Amino acid sequence: MKVLSILTAISALTLTSVDAIALTFYRINAPPVETPTTTTSPAPSFSIEKQGTTLYTAINPGSSGMVPWQVKEIADKVIIHMPSTTVTLNQPTTRVYTVTQGSYIELANIPPVEGPLFTPTSGPVATLYEYGFNRYCNINQSGGYGACHETVVKPRVAPAASPTQPPTEEVATRIYTGSLIPVTTIYTSFSS
Repeated sequence: MKVLSILTAISALTLTSVDAIALTFYRINAPPVETPTTTTSPAPSFSIEKQGTTLYTAINPGSSGMVPWQVKEIADKVIIHMPSTTVTLNQPTTRVYTVTQGSYIELANIPPVEGPLFTPTSGPVATLYEYGFNRYCNINQSGGYGACHETVVKPRVAPAASPTQPPTEEVATRIYTGSLIPVTTIYTSFSS
């Protein structure tokens, strides 16, 4: 009788299978963005030193294969080195965006940032902006690279954005292949 009651108890259980997967977020090593020029004047000579932290958080990972990742870039300190002066900006700023990545593709819509981003602690006051990107990439994990088509966008500085003018303007399109750099891996489970 004991054996029969154990078998009855086991058959009354509902068994679910739990699968676990590892999700790795890759950064695709892109070449630097060239400054577009619209005049015959040479581009200004400067370099930017940027310090900060980037945080990656998977949003609702599941079994679909496509995972949205929230990316939060926190710039703690920015130094702009120009031929005749240096501008130091050290008030933190944050840019948050989402990148959706799967085993074979990446979709990103990274908004541009318009300044003044910080109050300068030294040097002249200037309006600064960072480019944004609309990107589609094919990922080849076994080959260790991503092939991307990217549209570079910047905030509309002049003329100012209005109801008839979009807030951003496309300035360049580029196609490139870059190596995959693993940034973070999380482990998640789901019921099947």
